[in-house]
Amino acid sequence: MSSDVLVVGAGAIGTLIAYAVYTSTGSVDIVVRDESRLTELSNRGCRISLLGREETFQPRVYSWESLEMSYRVVFICSKAYDVPNFIDDLGRIVDSSTVLVSIQNGIGTLELLKKSFPDNNVYGAVISYGAVKKGLCDSLVTGIGNIILESGDVSDYIKSLLSPTLNVEVVDHIDSFRWLKTLVNAGINPVTVLFNERNRVILENRWARELAVMAVKEGSKVVQSLGIELPSDPVDTMLEIAGKTRDNYSSMLQDVMRGSETEIDYINGAIVKYGEKLKISTPINRFLVLAVRGLSEWRRSRSGPSSI
Repeated sequence: MSSDVLVVGAGAIGTLIAYAVYTSTGSVDIVVRDESRLTELSNRGCRISLLGREETFQPRVYSWESLEMSYRVVFICSKAYDVPNFIDDLGRIVDSSTVLVSIQNGIGTLELLKKSFPDNNVYGAVISYGAVKKGLCDSLVTGIGNIILESGDVSDYIKSLLSPTLNVEVVDHIDSFRWLKTLVNAGINPVTVLFNERNRVILENRWARELAVMAVKEGSKVVQSLGIELPSDPVDTMLEIAGKTRDNYSSMLQDVMRGSETEIDYINGAIVKYGEKLKISTPINRFLVLAVRGLSEWRRSRSGPSSI
């Protein structure tokens, strides 16, 4: 018997969300891209290190090909660039009552999901927990944060699936928080890639800091022109988060180090895209997009993607 809840993606955040749902309901399903790993995961389960505790839990694990049922709630926790690749597969397990929750970095995936499933409840969410992928469905939580969830008819039910393991706050204007996190990531992530250093470089190297601040300020002009009011000053928030996560490697740098694709097109690339529509120049963000794309592709061409 399947669960009512499916988690798409078995990376750091997907594992954390699956663990929270499993703790609340005693059951959760996960879909993974690599069908060859199904037996391994089914046998050993998923692992998470949270608040000094290491726990193993046992979700039901599927590939897209083996999924045949519909779900009440689907949490989409994959990397942003993966979402377009499984939209058709997702359509096979979505009926009119399915609720979709998008937990991706950047701007673009929530919009794609709402366009692809206009008859469904599609919620955006922003997560500030720090987590590192140790392996497939194996996550180390490095920092406690919260989940900002879009309000709606079933937001209380979604919140109940994640609480009390995770801190969840329901808000009316999710785009304000999505763009704030996008601006913060636009400053921290690509700069740490260029310097090949932990987040602390933003605070400890004046050139890194200046580049990050310029990227955020440039993006802020775009957000302001969109008529979106941010919940806090993006430069101050970026520097504050860089300080709190000073010993962390950004998710984008982790991707480059693994030889994986990055989410640069959904972060700095989103700023460039909306800037073009609004006729706002974004040269710093455009440079960062080109630089990270180049570094990422060069790394992949030399080492190939990681097996995890």
